Amino acid sequence: MKSVAIKLISVLCVLMLLAACFAGCGGQKASNTSENAKTSESKTDDAANNSTTDSSSETVAETKKEFENKELEIACFEGGYGKAYWEECIKSFEADYPGVKVTLISNPKIMEIVTPRIVAGNPPDFLYMECTQLSKDGSLIDLTDVFNEKALGEDIALKDKIMEGFLDYCKPTEDGKIYYAPTYMGAMGLYYNKTYFDQKGLKAPETWDEFFALGDVAKSDGKALYT
Repeated sequence: MKSVAIKLISVLCVLMLLAACFAGCGGQKASNTSENAKTSESKTDDAANNSTTDSSSETVAETKKEFENKELEIACFEGGYGKAYWEECIKSFEADYPGVKVTLISNPKIMEIVTPRIVAGNPPDFLYMECTQLSKDGSLIDLTDVFNEKALGEDIALKDKIMEGFLDYCKPTEDGKIYYAPTYMGAMGLYYNKTYFDQKGLKAPETWDEFFALGDVAKSDGKALYT
């Protein structure tokens, strides 16, 4: 069986960064406003009615808490924002999964640090860095089956809870398999001077060919549409 550790930490990073999808797995128990007024019969009825929900909640809780690997090691590229983000993730993760200990290796030159370990066959459980070459070298585990499995505590595949097209970035090789776990997606856009476009009777391009053609028109008018 493939390494449980690297799969586990990859999926859990997705879970932590998509908190809206996975928050509140366990339902809150309603408080009793008139406990003394309830008879034994009504308590029995309530217990019967809630048995399915309680059982389901307990099952989810047990699923969340029980893992084979209690010690995990993650290696992360440390950029301009430092390592505070990962420290908070670890703190939250260890609180949610008692008994699990996560060790963080964070450095701007993280690849130089972990490469010898990868070559020696002793890699960290989770890597957050540029890993395209590692996937081409066959050094990363295929995570496709992880995303085909059901999401934690839900009757739906994990991949179906992720934004359409997001997993395409996690398939760096031609075999179409998933080797990365997505963490976040940012938004980028192009801006244009609408007043200038209206004055010149121009319209916003819809294709790259139109974009570059429009750039030539702008340059001929002394404007730099792009650099």
